[in-house]
Amino acid sequence: METSVATVAILEENNKFLIGQSHGKGSWEFPGGVLTAGEDPEAGLIRNVKEKLGIEITILDIFKVVSHVVDGKQVFILAYLCVRHFGEPEARQYNDFRWLILDELRSGKFVFSESDKKIINKISIFSGCGPSLMS
Repeated sequence: METSVATVAILEENNKFLIGQSHGKGSWEFPGGVLTAGEDPEAGLIRNVKEKLGIEITILDIFKVVSHVVDGKQVFILAYLCVRHFGEPEARQYNDFRWLILDELRSGKFVFSESDKKIINKISIFSGCGPSLMS
């Protein structure tokens, strides 16, 4: 089975989390993307976030690893805790972006992949709220 790796940034500012709405699907996601062959995960995340939102980030630490199968391909998602250190977000490669409080992430109003729901569940647990979305 073919394998690919993607990275996503968990960016929180003022108790709000940054998400982007992907083109075509209309679903929402934590910013990031698939790595190119041989690309360092952290360098790829910094590149993807800059390309998609025009901001520069600093990676603090790995937060969660999620795995799923899509179209016969094993996909690993590495979610990193990050901080924004330069630039204001703009929807360069997204339909839109939003800063949401945790309750909005958990509300079901925004459509997330099952992988992103697992990340939201862990954010909920670390925020003392407990899991909210089905994983």
